[in-house]
Formats: sequence, structure tokens, C-alpha cells
Amino acid sequence: MKKILVALDLESETDALLEHASALAKAFNGELILVNVEPNLPGSEGETKVQAEQDIRSELSEEVHQLHHISNTLSGKNIANRALLLEGTPAEQVLSVAKDLQVDMIVIGSHAHNPIYSTLFGGIARNIIKHAGRPVLLVPLI
Repeated sequence: MKKILVALDLESETDALLEHASALAKAFNGELILVNVEPNLPGSEGETKVQAEQDIRSELSEEVHQLHHISNTLSGKNIANRALLLEGTPAEQVLSVAKDLQVDMIVIGSHAHNPIYSTLFGGIARNIIKHAGRPVLLVPLI
């Protein structure tokens, strides 16, 4: 197991998720691929790459800072990693990156929702598990 994709929701608690993913990376001498998906990235239409990067930094500075901090913390623990900030639907982007990078496992967090919520809105975790085509570690988030 060399590549482990970690689907992060930076608005949620990430410690438990990162703890489990880090343990796997250490045990298998693997690389963590940190993925955070935003519904709409600024500057995605008609701007140069430099302009788009500047817009993302200014409008999503907290998310960029958090990803950078998480990546640096993992690197300080000798855990190979890379961080991706993507635009789109979380489940679709996670599955796409998992396929494109041929990851060996996906680590995702899940909040407990009541059955009515899950029935009406489905769930990112459920969609990923259903379509992943590879092992998925589901970490309960509090």
C-alpha cells in the first residue's frame, strides 16, 4: 500500500482522520495524498493561471493555510505527502483522483446522521464506498 488518499473536510475535525491515515502511511511506508474539495474555486473562468492562484490564495486563504499546515506537520513526522485543493463535487473528485493516481486506499471521515437524513441526502462516504473499487477506511468523526 503505497498511495493513500485522505479526503479532508477542513470544516470538520481532521485529527482522528489524519491519525489513522498517518499510522497506515508509516506502517506501509506510503504516501498520503490529502484532498480537499471546494464547490467553487474563485478565478476558474477566463483568468490566467497566476490570476487564478492569487484569487484562490485571497479567497480561500484559510483552507490553503490549513492544508499547508497539515502537510508540513506530516512532513515533520517523516510522512510523505502532497496536498490537493480541488473544485467540484466531493465524492466525484475523490473518486476521480483515486483513479487517476491509482491510489491503494481511500481514508474518509463520516459524521453520524440519522436514517432520514441519509435517505434524503445520501452521503459522500456512501457514494465513495459504493464506487471506489478499492479499500476504503471509514473513520467516525465526532
